Amino acid sequence: MEQPEGLIRDTGIVLRLQRAIYELKQVGLAWWRQLDASMKELRFEQLKSEAGIFWYGKVGTNIVVGVMYVDDTFFCGPDKILLNKIKTRFIEK
Repeated sequence: MEQPEGLIRDTGIVLRLQRAIYELKQVGLAWWRQLDASMKELRFEQLKSEAGIFWYGKVGTNIVVGVMYVDDTFFCGPDKILLNKIKTRFIEK
């Protein structure tokens, strides 16, 4: 085993992680709050019937974003240029 890249304290020591961050119960809620705030900042609205679906409405164009888990998200919409702009802004958040 080796120390992670960028972490060199003592070459003879290997660190062992006691608990993965995803095991903490609070992490999911903190992640969701951050996602919700980011989506509101990007002017998305959350569906009332489904918490993991957001939509962005503009005259003649709708974009739907589905969030299934931390790293699984999909974007759907008829305007590919607008869709790519929104995706880029989302990734920057």
